[in-house]
Amino acid sequence: MHTPLRTNTTEFPRSATARDGFSVRMVNDLVKDLGEPRPWIYWTDLLVSWSVGYAAFLVYTTSTSLAWKIPTLIVAGLAFYRCSMFIHELQHLREGTFRAFKTVWNLLCGIPFLIPQFTYGDHRGHHVNREYGTADDAEYLMIVQKPIASAIYMITRIFWLPPVFFFRFLILTPLTWLHAAIRRWVWKYPSRGPAVNLVRNHYVPNSREEPYWRMQEAGCFIYLAGLTTLLVTGMLPWTYMLDIYVLSVFMITISHMRTITSHRFRNDGAEMTYLEQLFDSTTIPGHPILTELWCPIGLRWHALHHISQTLPYHNLGIAHRRIMAALPPGTLYHATIRNGLFHALYDVARTIWRTNRRMRSVKARQRLEPAPAANVSPSVSQTATANAAVLDDLSLLG
Repeated sequence: MHTPLRTNTTEFPRSATARDGFSVRMVNDLVKDLGEPRPWIYWTDLLVSWSVGYAAFLVYTTSTSLAWKIPTLIVAGLAFYRCSMFIHELQHLREGTFRAFKTVWNLLCGIPFLIPQFTYGDHRGHHVNREYGTADDAEYLMIVQKPIASAIYMITRIFWLPPVFFFRFLILTPLTWLHAAIRRWVWKYPSRGPAVNLVRNHYVPNSREEPYWRMQEAGCFIYLAGLTTLLVTGMLPWTYMLDIYVLSVFMITISHMRTITSHRFRNDGAEMTYLEQLFDSTTIPGHPILTELWCPIGLRWHALHHISQTLPYHNLGIAHRRIMAALPPGTLYHATIRNGLFHALYDVARTIWRTNRRMRSVKARQRLEPAPAANVSPSVSQTATANAAVLDDLSLLG
C-alpha cells in the first residue's frame, strides 16, 4: 500500500491571487491581444524545419563517413524533433481550425515518426485542475511516490520505446481490426508515447474520435509495411534500420530532457490550482538559439503556458517579456525561472534524491515503532507517521 508523502504544501499558493499580487487574471489582461495564431508562421516553421531535417536525413542514411554522419545526425535529429513537437501545439488549437495543417503534419511527421496525433490525445487533462499531477495526468512524473522507479523508467524508455512502437503499429494494428476488446487494449496501453506517469489511468477515444484514431494508426501500419517490404526485398539495406534507431534514440533523449525540465514534479497526486500548476512548472528563457533547439515551439515558457493555454507558441516569448516588465522582482512568476538546462535538471535530480532519502527514513522509523493499538488500523498509523516525518523537515524539498 502506498504511504502518502506530501511535499511542502506551504510553498504552494492556495489562493486565486498570490501574495505578491500575481494572478491569472493579471496575466490574461496583459496578453489578451496575443491569442490569435498566425497560420503562415506555423506553415513556414514546419515546412522549413522538415526540409532541413529531411535533407540532413538523406545524407545521414547514405553516408559511410563519420565526418558526415555525426553532424547530419544532429541536424536531422534537432530539425525532426522540432517538427515532432508541433504535436503539442495541435492539442491547443481550436477545434475545427488548422485542419489542413494537422493533416499535413500527420503525413510528414506523425505517421513517419510513429507519433500520430492521437498518441497525444489525453494531453488536455494535463491542464485540468482535477487531473494535473494526479493519476489521470499521463505527462506527470510521480517522483514523490516513485522517485527511483520514475528515474529508471525515463532513462530506459529512451532505448526500448522505438522498437515497442514499431511492434505496436506493425503487428498490433492489424489485430485491432479483429475485435473491439483487442482494439481498446491496444489503444489503452501501448499507444501512449508521451505518457510518463507510472501510476496513471489510461485514456481511450470516444465515438467521435475513434475514426480518426483508426485512420492514423492505419497510416502508420501502411508506412511500416512498405518499409519492411523495401528491407526484405533488398531495396533498402538493413543498416538503414540501425540508422533510424540511433536517430530515434537521439530525438527521444532530447525530448526526455525537455519533459523532465518542464516541471518540478513535487506534487503527490492531489488536485492543484492554476497557480499551483504555475509554481510546479518552469520558465527557461536561456539562450535565444541554443535553448530553442532542445526546448522548441514555445515549450521553454511552460509555466506561462499552464496559465494561458490558448496562447500560440510564437507569442509566448512576447507574453513573457510583458509579464516580466509589469511585475516587481521576486514574484511567484520569477520563482519559476531556471537559468538553463542543467539548472532545471539539477532541480529535478535533487527532488528525486531527497524524496528517495526521505522515504527510506520514513520506512526506517516505521520499522522501529511499536505495533499500532488494536483500535487503530495499520494504514492510519503509517500515514500519520509518514506525514509527521515529512512535517519534521518541510525544508527538505524546498
